[in-house]
Amino acid sequence: MSSGDPFMNEPELPALTDVPYDQGIPPDLTDVPALPPPRRPHPNVWWSILWMIGFIIAVNGFAVAVAAAIIIAKIAVAPNSKQAADELLAPEHLMSAAMVRDVWAPTQAASQLAILLIACLSLRIVAGRDWPRQVALRVPGGLHTFLAVLAVPAMWIVAEVVDHYAQKIPGLPHFGIEPFIEAFLGLPFVFVFLMIAVQPALGEEFWCRAFLGRGLVGRHGYVLGVVLTSIWFGIMHLEPRQVLYAPVLGIGLHYAYLTSRSLLIPMLMHFLNNGASITIAWLVHRKLISDIDIDFDSPAVLARLLGATSLLVAALAWASYRSRARIVAPDGGPAPWQPAYPGVEYPPPGSGAVVVRPFPGVAPLLAVGVALATFVGTVCISATVKP
Repeated sequence: MSSGDPFMNEPELPALTDVPYDQGIPPDLTDVPALPPPRRPHPNVWWSILWMIGFIIAVNGFAVAVAAAIIIAKIAVAPNSKQAADELLAPEHLMSAAMVRDVWAPTQAASQLAILLIACLSLRIVAGRDWPRQVALRVPGGLHTFLAVLAVPAMWIVAEVVDHYAQKIPGLPHFGIEPFIEAFLGLPFVFVFLMIAVQPALGEEFWCRAFLGRGLVGRHGYVLGVVLTSIWFGIMHLEPRQVLYAPVLGIGLHYAYLTSRSLLIPMLMHFLNNGASITIAWLVHRKLISDIDIDFDSPAVLARLLGATSLLVAALAWASYRSRARIVAPDGGPAPWQPAYPGVEYPPPGSGAVVVRPFPGVAPLLAVGVALATFVGTVCISATVKP
């Protein structure tokens, strides 16, 4: 041929994968099939509905089975089985201190353990062996830990305000759990603390933020994914008042999770929020300290508190965002690897990428300091000690 192309008279080249790169033959990439897009994380919104239905059935079914087994065992060993059955199943006895101690407390412990096991098993099945890397089960940075601790009092105020007004909603179902709480607070503090502070902080965060949040954020983006995950976080509690205020807290927990790129941060915040609440309630119940009251029905008090709380939340959110964990190359430049979808996934080994947490700057930290001082002062002038 006389086309003038020096490659036209060359013999046919072998397949691309068979051509050594050191032969100097430029590979033709036009016929190489494109790699399929990375698989989107599971679950999406529709699958999350099925997962939540199964989760609620499994956890509560297990709780019913545990409670039934304990009650049957107590009836079987009683000298008078009929009398024991009548006493144990009497409505006035169901929330007694003895029933809470012998039946409901072990059931609560078993249920919380079931949540943790279901969450970890689901992550292992769906995300694979390296699920800890994909959900960022990593030690957080010191600044993010500090900011998370400062956010807990604001979380408590938000939950108290929403819960206070939820009780005023006409027709809202009320499970009447106050007798159970009073009896539960009569148990040893270590057990109460484990059941209310430690286990929920582990199991609920593994299930909501790590398992459901991984799929929902990865498939539907940060905003919709966080909102959907937080709604499920409320629904999983079942108690109507918690269903209303838990999603508000869930948004804050998820924001801290995304900016810190560490699952331990929402776990820490969840633990501190529940731990402080149950510790104060237990001490008040034992009359070791006086209870604190805030008049949320006063428009002036409510406006002051919401203003100071909003200021603190905004300052913490600003500082967290400015110092958010980012994936870069070791030299600080653009990373050769990035997650395929929104989320908190860490770089895999050998990817040539690292996670950095930059300093947020002086202005955000000053804003946090001013907001924190304003918040503490507002709470102090708004709270009164109950006689």
